Amino acid sequence: MTIQKVPQQLLYLVYGGKEVYRHEAKFSILTALDQSKSAEPLVIRVMTDRPEDYRGWPVQVVPLSEQTLVEWQGDQGYYHRRKACAFAAGLALADKTLFVDTDTLFEADPQRLFDRIAPGQYLIDEDEFLWSEVRTRPEFVKLDRYLQSSGQSVADDQRLFNSGVCGLTAGDGPLMQASIALIDEWSAHIKDLHTLEQIALSFALRGQSVGESKSCIYHYFSDKDFFHAMQALFFQRHGEAFRPELLCMQREVPRRKPLPSLFQRSRIKFYLRRQNKDMQKVGRD
Repeated sequence: MTIQKVPQQLLYLVYGGKEVYRHEAKFSILTALDQSKSAEPLVIRVMTDRPEDYRGWPVQVVPLSEQTLVEWQGDQGYYHRRKACAFAAGLALADKTLFVDTDTLFEADPQRLFDRIAPGQYLIDEDEFLWSEVRTRPEFVKLDRYLQSSGQSVADDQRLFNSGVCGLTAGDGPLMQASIALIDEWSAHIKDLHTLEQIALSFALRGQSVGESKSCIYHYFSDKDFFHAMQALFFQRHGEAFRPELLCMQREVPRRKPLPSLFQRSRIKFYLRRQNKDMQKVGRD
């Protein structure tokens, strides 16, 4: 099937056979469809090496070969380089692209985000840190030393973004190529910083107008265990085959991890006080 260029697209990257990521993607798609209020159908595309997983779903599949996935990982084998390459490859398929990680939930009409994407106007998940706040953290020290030794000065007010959401336009190929080039340079020297892709994108966006999308999207990267359990139960009960009724059914799934009251948390800590730290964490969970 030929993939036609469209005015705007919601784009996912899902590969490998892990059920949990497929559940994440499908549930995220359900929330996007449910929130969409536009008269025009929402164009959703899934880049995947398993097209059969989305047969019958109201999405267009962009097939990925094993060779493509290997090439996207690059010479250094940095896993998340594939995400930056998917960004770059997807730009040609639409005037505006809203790329979202699978562990996201739409809480408002996706059109609100598309309306904020324009040439020179970008969207990310959220603005997380200043370089001055992280450069001395253990996981960042090697990168900071490399940048200094290679004469690359980084301003203290350099922003670091979470790329769980990224809004780009068809003309942003050079920006993504710059981001990929940074990944390749850094990953040759830094092997234990898994957020290189986010940092590289942040550096490539330096000086640009960048907005946050967190008012419309909830990115549950820190509460995955809870949402994975909820989604597994949802698809166990209702199956993975798409039908319109799923749009209503998904609303019953909690959108936030519930927290015990202060009194309950105090009781839990009291009962766990004689356990070692690891067991205390297990008990609190």
